[in-house]
Amino acid sequence: MAIFALVEQNLNGLMVIFWINLLDSNKNRYEEVFKGNQMLNSSDSPTFSTQDVEELFKQLQIDEFIKNNKSFIYPKLESYDLLVEQTKEQWKYKGPGVLMFIAASLPLIKGIIYVGSNSKNFNEAINWIKEELCWVDPESILVGLTFLRIVEKWKDFYSSEKDEVVNYPCGEKTKQEIWKRIHQRVTLLVE
Repeated sequence: MAIFALVEQNLNGLMVIFWINLLDSNKNRYEEVFKGNQMLNSSDSPTFSTQDVEELFKQLQIDEFIKNNKSFIYPKLESYDLLVEQTKEQWKYKGPGVLMFIAASLPLIKGIIYVGSNSKNFNEAINWIKEELCWVDPESILVGLTFLRIVEKWKDFYSSEKDEVVNYPCGEKTKQEIWKRIHQRVTLLVE
């Protein structure tokens, strides 16, 4: 995970070239998935039922933390999206920017888990994942599920508000468009 923090600190510099080159090698696959034309499925992919995920988050007890800190969390994720779009524009990159967005966002998501939960609840959630999926890194699964949960909760917190228009390098975008793109990026992480 250290490289993700390094990327966040150097997102406007040479590290962007590394991520863009990495994405270029799989550009067609990512673009197809990003447009919703293909689903990434693997027989080895961890799967949880909705009930399992709800139980996991009850155990972790971070939903209230997310709700109480939504005015910080959601604008921060939007700023990462804007940063990725600006970087893509600057480097004339046409891909979806999935890895750049995820790399910028992961330290925030991990911080939400660590600060929003207590060590007892965190350890119980990690142990539950270890029991269910002994072949994967439980913290990575927890981060991915938490990231998706935060993005999906955006609708609960903000869907009733007027759809604000934001000026992006690629033109004006509504918050709904921004969050649709963010949701697609995060979905690629957890699938």
